[in-house]
Amino acid sequence: MLMNHLNIVSFICLIVFLFYIYIMIYKSQKIRDTFLKIQLIIVLLYNLGIIIVFPYKVPVEFSTLAYFIVPIIVLFNIKELKIWAVYAALLAGLGYYFSMILYGNTLYGHFPVYSVVTSLFNHGSLLAYALITLGTHNFKKTEAKIPTPNPDWKP
Repeated sequence: MLMNHLNIVSFICLIVFLFYIYIMIYKSQKIRDTFLKIQLIIVLLYNLGIIIVFPYKVPVEFSTLAYFIVPIIVLFNIKELKIWAVYAALLAGLGYYFSMILYGNTLYGHFPVYSVVTSLFNHGSLLAYALITLGTHNFKKTEAKIPTPNPDWKP
């Protein structure tokens, strides 16, 4: 039943995540950070586990790379890359949910249920991080630059 109505299931999950995001925006920073870090740790550990169990599943698509890059930037508090974590999380989360709502059965109807459920959680967690951060953090123009290596650096 679940796999026949992925667009509806995905839409419901998106609404639940948006409700969660709305609530979290009004919580204290400590609560927000704790919940987001727990979610991102789950995303990172689950996907590390997948790589360990299935070493031939090398992450190459943008969303899969975001499963690793975003949590690492957040957990290690790499401030220079925070805006890029938000961008990657927003792109991965919105892209996945829009494609699932529009073409869920066609794209993912043949996937196992656990795979679809974990993908909904992973992308929802990325989307939550991006929207909560955008709603609570004031980015400066200087943060939106592309990080470049220092040309004067010598090993």
